[in-house]
Amino acid sequence: MNEGVINAYVTNLGRYNEGYLVGEFLALPATTEEVQALFERIGVDGKRYEEYFITDYDTEVSGLCDCLGEYENLNALNYLAACLDELSEEEMKKYEIALDEGDHTSSIVDLINLTDNLDCYDIVPDIDNDYALGEYYINECGAFFDIPEGLSRYIAYDAYGRDARMNDCGSYINGCYVCDTGASFYPFFDGNEIPEEYRITSFPEAREVDALLVRVGQLPEKVRIENSLEGIESVFEGSLCAYPLSDEALIVTQKEDKRIPNHAVFDTAEHEKISVYGDFLLCNWDFEALKVKDLTPKQIEKYMDQMEHPEKYSGDVQRKSNFPEKEKHRDTMER
Repeated sequence: MNEGVINAYVTNLGRYNEGYLVGEFLALPATTEEVQALFERIGVDGKRYEEYFITDYDTEVSGLCDCLGEYENLNALNYLAACLDELSEEEMKKYEIALDEGDHTSSIVDLINLTDNLDCYDIVPDIDNDYALGEYYINECGAFFDIPEGLSRYIAYDAYGRDARMNDCGSYINGCYVCDTGASFYPFFDGNEIPEEYRITSFPEAREVDALLVRVGQLPEKVRIENSLEGIESVFEGSLCAYPLSDEALIVTQKEDKRIPNHAVFDTAEHEKISVYGDFLLCNWDFEALKVKDLTPKQIEKYMDQMEHPEKYSGDVQRKSNFPEKEKHRDTMER
């Protein structure tokens, strides 16, 4: 069951063009993490498949689905859903009546602006004809002073109601009388800059990333590993140590190595050349998120060239550090 203020069926456009309908409903408002998870499930990865479109909408806001298109931006839809979620029951009724009347509904920008301009409308419930409107204005709103008993049956309520409606430029919608209050419609959102807190469209992180595996006596090998601490641990056994390089890349190797030198690096803190022993992995590492990131094509080219001849390589390191272990707290690397 769909539970969002707006539920959008997000579809992989590339797969659709290949003849397959691959998509899911997204309940809005949503978070970036929820969108990433949905994109991952439907195959929108930002590489092979980058585009999506909306094949269906579901919402309890009467008339809203008819105002939304298949190529709406998810960030804008999320902004609209968040604005609608803040409306009171009375404000929501005004909003639905405005949709039915067709005011400010030509784009999602209009629909967002409408949520904060509902004071432009005055609504009288349970009035759906000129006679009832005339009675309302004369008997309840005091359009005239006290009417003597027995005289009211001679009043042409329908004629008075018709004239009042024409003067108000009002109309009857969904069993209510609706008229313009005269307040100015202020477009607070111009459609150019969606507030940061409503931006949710983000491709899922790649589960596998590019790294270099440098085995003793062999040329560097480009490999794909999982973008996690476990991805690095799957390459080695035992405790690990790391050599952060000057361009944010990281050399990771076994702490208890086989004492077979592989490459030489220069420790900029101690001003000395040291050897890296045993096989090692070279990757980009996010210290804050504790995740592996892709080596860039430029980095791969640079390091494959530098490590082709071990005796000629003298890359700079910041300082040697212990690498987090599986069962230990992983908030920071132990220096």
